[in-house]
Amino acid sequence: MGQGVATEAVQRLLQFGFDDLHLWRVEARCYEANVSSQRVLSKIGMSYERSLPSFGLHDEDDEESESLMDVKVYSMYREQYARPLQEKYLQTLVSDKPQ
Repeated sequence: MGQGVATEAVQRLLQFGFDDLHLWRVEARCYEANVSSQRVLSKIGMSYERSLPSFGLHDEDDEESESLMDVKVYSMYREQYARPLQEKYLQTLVSDKPQ
């Protein structure tokens, strides 16, 4: 726990989505109670958009679930993904510039 595995996995998924699949927007969802996932999504630059009320977790035998949880929706657009990469590239150019 806390080793950055989830962050790296989500970054690779974003890279695949934007670079290989040429998506213009990626959306992620997590349960409101899952603070660790919220932290990962914020850390990689995804923006909180909205909460969806009461997504239920239920068993096949259970008609009404007692474990209803709100879901938070995060998203990132292609421009948001490309900007940090461009800034990193520009920093590299500036730092490699002979003085």
